[in-house]
Amino acid sequence: MTAPLGLVRIDKRNVSLTNTCSFDAACQVIAAALSDSYSYREALDSIPEIANSIFGVAKDIATKGANKLAYRKRANILYNSFANEILAGGVHRVDCSCDCSNLMRKICTVPSVIEEVMCSSEYCANQFTERRLSVLSVVFDRAADECFRRLSGYLEDGDIEDQHLCLMELELPSDKNDVSPNAFIYDADISKKGPLCSGLTSRRARSGPHLFIEVIGSEENLPGDGGDVGVMEVVKCCLKDVRTELVYKGNNYTLRGIVTFTPPARTTDIGHFQGYARRCDSTWEVYDDLRNKISIADPKSEINIHLVLYTI
Repeated sequence: MTAPLGLVRIDKRNVSLTNTCSFDAACQVIAAALSDSYSYREALDSIPEIANSIFGVAKDIATKGANKLAYRKRANILYNSFANEILAGGVHRVDCSCDCSNLMRKICTVPSVIEEVMCSSEYCANQFTERRLSVLSVVFDRAADECFRRLSGYLEDGDIEDQHLCLMELELPSDKNDVSPNAFIYDADISKKGPLCSGLTSRRARSGPHLFIEVIGSEENLPGDGGDVGVMEVVKCCLKDVRTELVYKGNNYTLRGIVTFTPPARTTDIGHFQGYARRCDSTWEVYDDLRNKISIADPKSEINIHLVLYTI
């Protein structure tokens, strides 16, 4: 949880931003990655649309520090991503409460994975579709250190390139005599609207310059009081046990940072996010927007892992 840092002027409105810790934690980790990896910085520089995104803010911080331009970009992103309420005096209050993985799904302009789905039928509207995945999710079903050792396998298991019947609803040409009977399936028990596509779909995926991986606890790792799903599913792990190198889709990735989550002490609170950046000398820097200074973490420290960042 974070207190507002003061009013920001956006489109002639006075705006107050609160609970920005999920954005700030992710942004600081990305900024550290951009400072330490030339390959990652070069890859993002080739994507024009990052300028006014969280990656643009992170780049400004990495190259120029947390200046007014970076704060203004940050304010615009959050103002346009969350609902606002008008307070006394005309101030627009924006509550940015959101777990970090869902925030990245909402605002991330550079996907971790692009998934392509193709259908073999020429009549299918699903001949080629593309899905951009900002965040990958992995369920840790055993001890965290063991799960990190198997991380590549977990990612590949959720990424099987299989073939199966499409079964999308078809809009056939008006002259159905021109369509082979093998091109569709008609089964009133499955679809009352009409014929279904009998083409085979295939799926393939390619990875981007980074991987944002949401770590989700299994039932054994959940809090005992029936806490909320998602961010409440904390996975505890020592920093030294987090895998530092990863191969995925033929690309080599390096661990750059972790966003951690501290669950709330009371049900009326929302908890707090911090960013842990693994620098090029293997030290861990801790970014906490409730503190004025960066601190250094002991690699033996146990943390609540929420989101992990790997980059090329």
